[in-house]
Amino acid sequence: MILDVPFLEASWTSEFNGAEDVSCTVDVNDRRIRRLGLANAASVAKSCLIIEDGNLCVGGPIWDVAYDRDRGTVQITGKGLWSYFDHRALLPVMGDGDRLTNPDGSANTAFDTNITGTSYENIVKRWVMQANLWMPEASRIPIAYGSDIPGVFQRNIKGAETKLIGDLMKDITGVEQGIDIRFQPRRTTDGLGYEWLLSCGHPRLTSTSVKRWDMSVPKSPITGLKVEVDGSDMASQVWETGGASSDTAIIERAIDGSMRAKGYPMLERVESLSTTVIDKDTALKHANETIRTSTQPRQSWSFAVTRDATLGSDWDAGYPCSIRTKHDPFIPDGWHDLRIMTLAGSSGEDKITVKTGAVYG
Repeated sequence: MILDVPFLEASWTSEFNGAEDVSCTVDVNDRRIRRLGLANAASVAKSCLIIEDGNLCVGGPIWDVAYDRDRGTVQITGKGLWSYFDHRALLPVMGDGDRLTNPDGSANTAFDTNITGTSYENIVKRWVMQANLWMPEASRIPIAYGSDIPGVFQRNIKGAETKLIGDLMKDITGVEQGIDIRFQPRRTTDGLGYEWLLSCGHPRLTSTSVKRWDMSVPKSPITGLKVEVDGSDMASQVWETGGASSDTAIIERAIDGSMRAKGYPMLERVESLSTTVIDKDTALKHANETIRTSTQPRQSWSFAVTRDATLGSDWDAGYPCSIRTKHDPFIPDGWHDLRIMTLAGSSGEDKITVKTGAVYG
């Protein structure tokens, strides 16, 4: 059931590879709010908060409701659907008497989830589908899936390790040839409800069009530009360690000599993977992905830009953008290609806050 909520203020973020934030504050003395039966309608961990801003639509489960009697307000706070999978272990449907360990204490392999010879997109899709099977069909979360995509990857997850699906999805976004993942809410075709589209990049969620903002013209739509150049994660050699859960040391490294050619000193990163990573190839994929983005400073631009009708269609989290500067005392002249990492907006402000990162391909 969709309930339209009259609000005093509302705010949202748009992002990928994680859960966006949504929040609204309402006046409990408003007769329209009283008719909604808010204490029940905004049940935490059961109801969802969806915010639409032009073509942009974000939202997911409500996790916090704060009532202030003196002020006569209720603040409703939710997160994107990814947050739901931070509360779900990767397990096939189990009976009430089933156990993840055998009488001798060894792991019961009957509840492992083994997926082989397919794409990362399909692996994520099957994890999510399996989680939904725990609930009766009528109460399953409405999720729409794309077509199957062929691939050569595998993930074998032991049930006894009770790994959270949210963590497993995060791992897939961080390996070599890993993918972007996003749950995007949208109206159902009958207009009576919402469903979430599980969108996976190939490997990146992006757009063929590039949103361009020109700061060299009078009355530029961009204000508050800040640029941060951060070299704290730079490395020409990356070490990845794992394997603790199997009492076997897994240590892999990736090397890139391009920094040395540019005159940088030797820099290294040492990262500890999940203790359940016991496969050398997986550790090496993590190392290769880390080194891919570590041989140059991390450059992030943040700014505010005036909301326009193309928000959510031509520019959104994951999409490319380009900013032109001229006669700036710090930034070189020309167009600068970036990738939108997050957006944030609110009902009381006509500006959208944009944070970008470098384009790594």
